[in-house]
Amino acid sequence: MPFAIVWWDYFNFEQNWPHGESFDFRSLMFMSSFSALIHLVGFFARAGFVFALVSGICAFSFCFSLFVGCLFVAFWIRIRLLGRYFPFPMLNRSSRKCLAHKGFSTAVFVTISFRASWRGHLWKVSRGLFVMALLISQCVEPTMSNDTTGRQVKIKMDGIPLFQIFSESYPSRPLFDIYSPCLGFPGEGPTGAFSFISANVSSCPKYKDHIASFSTYDSNGVAAMFLQESRVPKCSAVSLQKSFFRAGFDLSLGPQPAFSRVKGSAKILRQGHGGVAALVRKDIPYQQISIPDDFSVIRDHVQVLWCSAGTAQKGFIFCNVYLPAGSVRKTRSDICESVFCFLSRFNSYPCFVVGDFQEEPEQISAVAQAMVSCTWFDAYAQIQSVHGRDLEATFSRKGWESLLPGPYRTRIDHILANNLGLELVSDIQILRDSILPGHCPLRVSLNLGILHEDIAVVPLRKKWQLPAKPNNQAEWAARDSLCIPVLQKFLPDIIAAAASHNAERLWQIACHLASSMLDTICMSETQTNFGRGEIPTFSCVHVVPDKPSPCKDQKLVRCCKELLTKVQLAENNHDLLLRDQFKLLESSICRQCQTAGLPMPELPVHDYDHLLSVAETLVQTAQEHAERAATARQQAALGRWQKKLQISSKTDKKQVHSWLRGGLSQVPKAFKDEHGQYTSSTNKMLDMLTSYMEDVYNVHQREDLPSMIQNFQAKYSQTMEDMSASCHLPQLTFQQVWEFAQTRSPSRAAGMDAWGMDELLHLPPSGWIGFTMTMLLAEETGQWPLVLKFISLSAIGKGTDIKSPKDTRCIGVSSCVYSVWSGLRFRHLIPWMLRVFPSNIIGGVPERHMFESEAQLSLDIRDFQTEPLLVLLDRVKCFDRIVPAVAVSALNSLGLPPPIGVAIQGFYSNQVRIMKLGKAFGNRLIHGSSALQGCTLSILMVNGIFSVLMAHLNKTCPQVQATTFIDDMKVWAKRENIGMLQSALAETVEFDRLTGQLISEEKTTVVSRREKQRRRFLIQVGRTYKSKSNAKSLGNVHRADKKRAAVTQDQRANKAVATLQKIAQLPLCNTQKALHIKTNAHPQWLHGTEFQIPSKRALARLRTHVVKIFANRLKRIRSPWLFLATYEDVFIDPFAALAKQLLVKIRALAWTHPELATKVLKEAALVQRTVEQTNNGLAAVLAFVCNSLGWTLNSEEPFYITTTPQGNGFCIKGGSKSFLVEELDHACRNFLLDQVPERHDFFDDLDSIDVFLTRFLHDSSFATKDDMELLEPFLRDFPKDIQRVRAILQKLWSGQIFTSVRCKAAGLTASDKCFACGEREDHLHLFKQCPFYAQTRPPDVFQRSTWCTGIFPRSQIYREWAQEQKDLPVLPPEMFCACTSDPVFIDGSAFANKWQPLRTAASAFWSASHEWNAVLPGCDQSSQRAEIYALLYCLAFFRGDLTVYTDCMNVLNGFNRLVGCHFSPSVLGQLDNADLWEKMGQVLARRQGTISLRKVKAHVSNHAQQCQYLTEGNSRADALAKSCAKEKLRVKISCFRDLISQAVGLQVHLVTTLMSRTEHFAHDDLERFNSPRIRTATSCSCVPLRRVRSKISACTGACRVFSEVIKPGSVETSFPSFPNILSSGNPIPENLRQTLAIHYIKFHRLRSLPRVLGPVGRLHDFSSVTSGRNRISQLAARTLAGYLSAPHWFVPVRGATAEERVSWIELSLDFVATHGWQPGWIHSELTLGKLARRFQVFVVRLLKANRIPIRAISSLHLSEFGFNRVASIYLHKKFVFPDKVLAFLLQCSRSNPGEWLDPTQKKHVALYWKPSFDVLL
Repeated sequence: MPFAIVWWDYFNFEQNWPHGESFDFRSLMFMSSFSALIHLVGFFARAGFVFALVSGICAFSFCFSLFVGCLFVAFWIRIRLLGRYFPFPMLNRSSRKCLAHKGFSTAVFVTISFRASWRGHLWKVSRGLFVMALLISQCVEPTMSNDTTGRQVKIKMDGIPLFQIFSESYPSRPLFDIYSPCLGFPGEGPTGAFSFISANVSSCPKYKDHIASFSTYDSNGVAAMFLQESRVPKCSAVSLQKSFFRAGFDLSLGPQPAFSRVKGSAKILRQGHGGVAALVRKDIPYQQISIPDDFSVIRDHVQVLWCSAGTAQKGFIFCNVYLPAGSVRKTRSDICESVFCFLSRFNSYPCFVVGDFQEEPEQISAVAQAMVSCTWFDAYAQIQSVHGRDLEATFSRKGWESLLPGPYRTRIDHILANNLGLELVSDIQILRDSILPGHCPLRVSLNLGILHEDIAVVPLRKKWQLPAKPNNQAEWAARDSLCIPVLQKFLPDIIAAAASHNAERLWQIACHLASSMLDTICMSETQTNFGRGEIPTFSCVHVVPDKPSPCKDQKLVRCCKELLTKVQLAENNHDLLLRDQFKLLESSICRQCQTAGLPMPELPVHDYDHLLSVAETLVQTAQEHAERAATARQQAALGRWQKKLQISSKTDKKQVHSWLRGGLSQVPKAFKDEHGQYTSSTNKMLDMLTSYMEDVYNVHQREDLPSMIQNFQAKYSQTMEDMSASCHLPQLTFQQVWEFAQTRSPSRAAGMDAWGMDELLHLPPSGWIGFTMTMLLAEETGQWPLVLKFISLSAIGKGTDIKSPKDTRCIGVSSCVYSVWSGLRFRHLIPWMLRVFPSNIIGGVPERHMFESEAQLSLDIRDFQTEPLLVLLDRVKCFDRIVPAVAVSALNSLGLPPPIGVAIQGFYSNQVRIMKLGKAFGNRLIHGSSALQGCTLSILMVNGIFSVLMAHLNKTCPQVQATTFIDDMKVWAKRENIGMLQSALAETVEFDRLTGQLISEEKTTVVSRREKQRRRFLIQVGRTYKSKSNAKSLGNVHRADKKRAAVTQDQRANKAVATLQKIAQLPLCNTQKALHIKTNAHPQWLHGTEFQIPSKRALARLRTHVVKIFANRLKRIRSPWLFLATYEDVFIDPFAALAKQLLVKIRALAWTHPELATKVLKEAALVQRTVEQTNNGLAAVLAFVCNSLGWTLNSEEPFYITTTPQGNGFCIKGGSKSFLVEELDHACRNFLLDQVPERHDFFDDLDSIDVFLTRFLHDSSFATKDDMELLEPFLRDFPKDIQRVRAILQKLWSGQIFTSVRCKAAGLTASDKCFACGEREDHLHLFKQCPFYAQTRPPDVFQRSTWCTGIFPRSQIYREWAQEQKDLPVLPPEMFCACTSDPVFIDGSAFANKWQPLRTAASAFWSASHEWNAVLPGCDQSSQRAEIYALLYCLAFFRGDLTVYTDCMNVLNGFNRLVGCHFSPSVLGQLDNADLWEKMGQVLARRQGTISLRKVKAHVSNHAQQCQYLTEGNSRADALAKSCAKEKLRVKISCFRDLISQAVGLQVHLVTTLMSRTEHFAHDDLERFNSPRIRTATSCSCVPLRRVRSKISACTGACRVFSEVIKPGSVETSFPSFPNILSSGNPIPENLRQTLAIHYIKFHRLRSLPRVLGPVGRLHDFSSVTSGRNRISQLAARTLAGYLSAPHWFVPVRGATAEERVSWIELSLDFVATHGWQPGWIHSELTLGKLARRFQVFVVRLLKANRIPIRAISSLHLSEFGFNRVASIYLHKKFVFPDKVLAFLLQCSRSNPGEWLDPTQKKHVALYWKPSFDVLL
C-alpha cells in the first residue's frame, strides 16, 4: 500500500491514466511494488556483479558453471520479456528491454549470493527475488484477438486474472498507461525534425529493398513511410516484417486486397490492386487505431495510426488511404466523407490524410467540400504557394518529359492536413529518382519544434454587450442626454488635465469617460474598463494545446466498455459487482448518459445474464451516439460556415470576400534562414522580421537630421517657395470628430490600446470630448499618450513568392483614436493638396486617377515614330525610409498648418513598434522613426516630398514626362529628348540621396522598342537596370513592340478561374453567385485589360467556368453563348465585363481630360480602319471592343459612337452612366448571339435580342392589373409549378431540348419520327408544325429561331421611339424670355419599367405666373435626369434674379458644388448626367442675375412642418410632371401590350407543348424535360440499354403502361366518382386503390422502417396549450393528446425519402378527418395555411411541455399537388384516414389558382387559399 501511494504521487500517475476509467487498486499496488523491487534489485545487482568477477577468479570452475546456468535462465527471461507476449503489453519496447536487463542483473545477484554461501536473511531475500523472476517468466501466455474491433489481453497468474487492458481506437489512450521506471514517461519519440514518405509502391514485396532505401532521403532518417498498393500476401507477411525489422522499421499492415481467379483458368490466382501499409522507425512508439463497425465502408481502403511526437501528450494521426480506381467517383467521395467523419474526433491533434486518391482533390466532392469549409487543406498546394513553386505531377503513364500536369501526367497522390497539421509542415518534395513505376513518392518534412513552441499573444479582452446603434438624429440625441450626467462628472478633470498639458492624465480620464458612458448605455450597474487605453500585457500560449480534453461522447464509450469488461471479469465471482468501485462506475455512466440526453440505464446487479446483455447494449448505444455526435459536429461546422457566408453575402460581404481570396493567405508561412533552409517556426520568423525591420527603420540613425533638413531646403527652397500656398485649417470640435468617426468601418482593427472602432461608434458626441481634447493638446504641444505611440506591425506578403522578410510589407496598426484624427485632418487638407501638389502626383490625392496617366503613357509608348524610352523606378522600402522630420520640414515650407506638423513629429517621437505575425507578437521592441505604412498622414508625407521633385523636374526638364503614384515613379521622353531624360534621372538620384531614399537597380526597368537604344542609355547613365521591351506600371502591362503575348493577363485569368471554382461551392443562390462573380472573380483579371487583352483561350476558359457555376454536369448547358445572352445579368460574361470597364473609364476620361480622350478615340478610330496585328495599347483595345460590338468610331466626331448601320448611335459623354451600361448590355447580348453557330434549334435569322420580352414570363414581370387581365387567357390553364416552368424556359433558351432527331443522332433511339404524327421531329416540327399541339399554337409571325428557342428580337418600335425622343428640343426656343419675382417650383417624374421603350419621364416647373411641362428629351429617361432638366429649362426660360425650390437633395448638392468650382471639368466627370450639368453651366455663363436654389420637403401632409405655400407649389409642379409623363405613357402602352401578348403566347405554347409531350409519350423524356427537383411519375424499372450523358439511363418504354393509367393531379378525370365515393363513405374499388397506391405510395402502405417508436405516450401536461394568450379548452387539449398518442409513429433511416416524412398540412387534415372541427380553435373558415400553422403551434407546445423532441424540416414532397416547400417533421405517421387526405390534396392540385394569377404574393398561393373541406368530413 505505501508503495502504491508514493508511486502514484511521485510519478504523477494520474495524468497518464485514461480519464473516465476506473482501475483495480490491487493492480496498482502490484505494479508499484514490482517497480520498486526492480529498482532495489538493480542497485544491488551492480555491486553483486563486481563481486561475481572477483569470486570467479578465485573459484573458476564452480562459479563458472553456476554463472553459465543463470545466464541461460536470464537470457530466456529476457527473450520472454522482449517478446510480443510479454505479460505487461502496455510497456513499450525500450521499457521491456530495460526490464530484461534488470532481470539479468537479478539472476547474477542470485548466483553470487549462492556462491558466497551467505547465511541468514540475505539468502532469504535472494531466494525470494529469484522466485519472483521465475514466476514472471512462467506467467500463462495471454489470450489475444487481433481482430479489427480492438485487442483484448487477459493475463492470469495461477488462474486468477490480474488486470485487463483495452487498446481502443482513439488517441486519448494511445500506447501509454504506465510509468516506465527506466525511461520516465513512455512515448518518447522524435522531438526535432520529423519526416515521412507517402508512396504508391505497386507491390511491397517486389520493391522492398528500394522501399527500405527511402530512409536515406533524410539526414536524420525517415521516421515513417506510408505505402499504397502494398499488395502483401499473408504468406509473405512474416518474412517481410523481418526484412524491414532488420532495416530498422516496424511493418504495420493494413487491409490487403484479396486473391481472385484469372479468367480462363481455374487454378491461377491473382491478387487485386490495393492495400495499405505503414513502416515506422523502431524507436518511435505508434499504435494502429481500429475502425468501428459504423465505418466499415472505409476498412478495406484506409489504415489509421497514432504516432508519438515527443511525449505521451503529443502525437500525430496518420490516415493512409488508397481509393478504388476506375469510374467510381461517387464511391471515392463516400469513402472520403466517412474518413473525414471518422477523423473529426481527432480535431485536437495534427492529422494527415495521405495516399493515392486517383484524381485531383477538387474533383472529389467530399474533399472539395472539406477544403472549401477550411477544415482540411491540400498541404502540397499550400506549401508550393508559400515557396512560389508550380504544382507538379506525381503520376505519369509515359515518362517525365515535363514535371507539370499535362497529357498522361496527373497529380493524384496527395497530402491532406487539418489546421494543426498544416502548421507543422515545413516542406513537401516529390522524389524524382525513385524506380517505382508511374508514381513518385512524396516526402513531407515536419517541424516538431512548433509543437513545443510558445508564442506571445495579447489575451482577448472582454467587450460590452452593446445595444443596437441609433439610426437617426432623435435616437442619438436621446443617447446623448442619457450620457450627459456622466460627462458632468468627468468634465472638470478633463479641463484641468488639458490646462496642465498632462497628456497621460488627459488620456486616462478620456478612456474612463468613454468606458463609463458605455456602461451607462449597457445599463451596467458596476463600472468597468476592460483594460481600454492601457498598455497591453502579453501572455504565452502553446501553438498546439498540450493535452486536449477528451470528447464527452468518447468518455461515455470508454465508461461503457469498462463496464462490460468488469461484468465479464465477474463471470465466476459475482461479488465483484457489489463493490464500491463498480458503483462509482455506474454513477459515472448515469451522469454521462444524462449529459448526452440518453435514457438512464438500470443495472440489475443480481441478475448476471441480464446485466451482461444490458452492458453490451450500452456499449452499442454509446458508440452509435458517439458516431451521431461526430457526424453532427461535422455537419454543424459545415452549417456554421454556410450560415456565416450566407449572412455575409447579404450584409457586408467581408467573410465571403475573405474566403474567396484565401482568408489569411497573405500572412507568411515560412522564411528561408541564413543557412538556406525554410523555417516555419513563428518565433524564428518574428526574430528574422524584427532584425530586418530594425535595420530598415534605423538606416538614418547615424545621419545628422538638421544637416539633412538644411541640405534639402538649400536645394529646393525656390521650388517650394513657388509651390507654397496658405491653408485654412478648421478648429477641431467634438461634433466634427464624432461625425467623421461615424463614417469609419466598425471592422477596423483595434490598436494596442484595445479600443475597437465598433465600440467607439456607439459613443454619442459628448463621449468624444475627452479624445478631442487629447487631439487638440497634441496639435498644440506634440504630446501624445504613450499607448498611442505603441504600434503593432502586421507582416503581410508582397505577392505569392515570399521567401524572406524582404518580401513582406509591414503595416502599422495604430490606435482607432489616432486614426480618426489623422483621417479627419487629411480630409481638411484636401483643397490645399489640390492647389499645391502638381498634377502628376496621382496616388492619395482625391479627384486624380491612375487611368489618366496610364492612358497618356500608353499613347506615347505605342508611338513607333518617335520611339520613346520609359524608365520605371522602384524604391526600396519607400515608406520605411521616409524621415518624418525632413518630410514635415518640406510640408511646412509648402504651407502646411503648423499644428499638423507639431502633432506628426510628436507622434513619431519615441515611438515603439512590435512585430506581429498572425496572432503572435515578437519578443523585442523596435525603436525607430519612419513613416508608418497604413497611416493616412504617411501618404501626405510621401506626396509632400515627391511633389517637390515633380515640380523641380517640370521646371528643369520640361520635355520629360513624369508621374508618381505614392512610391511608384516613371519618367519617359521621346527619342530626341533622351539627353533631358538622363538629366531627369540624375536629378531623381540626387533627390533620393537628400531624402534618404534608395532606388532598387534590380527592379528598376528601362523600356523601349529597340534593344540597342536601351543598352546605349544604360551605358550613358552608368546603371545596371533591367532592359525590356515591355513592363508593368501599376499592374498595367505596356508593350513597346508589336508582339501579341499577354502572359501577365493570362496568369491573372488563371487565378480568376480558381476563384470561380470556389464561387461554385458557395452555399448561395444563383443571383448571389452572379454578384460575387462580378465583385470577386472578374476584378482579379480585369485590372490592366484596358491596355492588354487576355488571349482568346483565357477568355474562353473564363467563360466556361462562369457557365459551370450555373449548370452542373447533370444539367449541362448545350450552348454557353445562348445561356449568357439570355441570362439576367449579361456582365457575368468575361467579354461583357471587359467592355463595360473600358467604356466607363473612357467616358470618365472624356469629362476630366477631354483632350486626352479625343486623342485616344481618334487613334482608336484610325486603328479600327486598319488591320492591327496586336491588341496591346489603349487605342487598339478600344478598337477591338468596338469592332466586336459592331460599333463604329468617327475621327471627325470622336465622342459619337455609331451603333447601327442606319447611323444611329449615342454620345459617350451624353446621358447617365446607367444609360451607357444599358446600351452596352444590349450590344453585348447581340455579340454573344452572333457567336452562336448554326444549330438544329438556332438559325442565322436573329440580329438582336430583346431580353425583357424573352424573360418576361420567366421573371413574372406582371406590372399592373391591366397586364394580368391581358395575359389571363394564356395563363388560365398554365402549370402552377413556377419552378418547373422556369427550368423548361432556361432549357429552351440554351438549346437543351431533345427532339427525336437529336436522340437518333446520339444513338438513344432508333427512329427520328414524331410520337404523335409520325413525321420527322425536329424543333420546327415539334413547336410549329405538329397538329397534335395546335391547340395552343399562336399565329406564325416569328422567326425560325424564335419558334425553336423562345428568344425574341428587338422590335422596330424601339428604333422609332428612340428617334422621336432625340428630335425633342432641349432648350426653349427663346432664351430668357420671361421674368418673375415669385418662387419657382421644379420637379421631375418618371414611370420606371424594365423595358426601356416604356420608360417615360417628364419635367415641369410652376410659379404663380408661369407653368410648364414637357417630356424629357433623349433616350435616357429617369426621374433624377428629369429633375435636372427641369432646373436647366427654368434657368434658360427666366431672366434676372430667381428663387427656385426643388425637392431633390442630389440636385441641390450638385448645383452648389458645380457653382463653387465654376463647373470644373474634373468635377463634372464625377457627377451623373454631366451633359445636362454642362449645358447648365453654359446657360449660367450667358445669364445675368442671381440664382437661389433651395430645398423643399416633398409630400408633406402636416402644415406645421413647412409653409403651406411651399407645400402647395411643390405639389403643383409634381402634378404637372406626372400628368405629362402619364399622357405619354398612355400612347406607348398599346404597342407594349401587343408585343407582350405575342411573347407570352408563344412561350406558353412552347412550355405546354413540352409538358404535354412528356405526359403522353416517351417515359424517358421525364429525365430530359423535368426539373431535377420535381418528379411526376414513378421511377423507371426498365433495364438501361446505354448511358445518356454518362449517368442517366434510357428507358425502353416497358413501364409505360403504368404511367398511362393515371397521371398525378388528374385522378378526377380518370375516376370522376372518387371524391363522391369518399364523401358517401362507400368502400373504394380495389382497382382504384391499387392505381393510386402506385403513384401515392405514402398514403396507402407503410414501408418497412428500422425503428418503431410506437405511441407517443400519455400526455399529461396540458398547461402549455390551455393557458396563456392563445389557448384551447381542456376538451380540445384531450382530443389533440388522444390523436397524438395513437400508434404507428416511425423514425426514418438516414437519407430518408419524401415518403418517410410528414407535413403539418397532412397532419392537420388527418386530424380534421378524424375528430372534425374544434370550436374556438380550428374551423372551416380558416385558410389552408392558417389551419396548418395553428395546428403546428399547439402540437409543438404540447409535445415540448411533455419533453418529447421533434425535428423540423422543410420538404418538397407535396410538389406533385402544386405546393412549394412546406413545413414538415422528420417522422412518419400512418394516417387514420389516408384516402381522405389524398382526396383533399388531389382536389387542391385541381382547383388551386396557383402562383401565376396573383403576382403580389411572395410565397406560394396554395397556403393562402381557402379550399372546400367537405371531402374530409
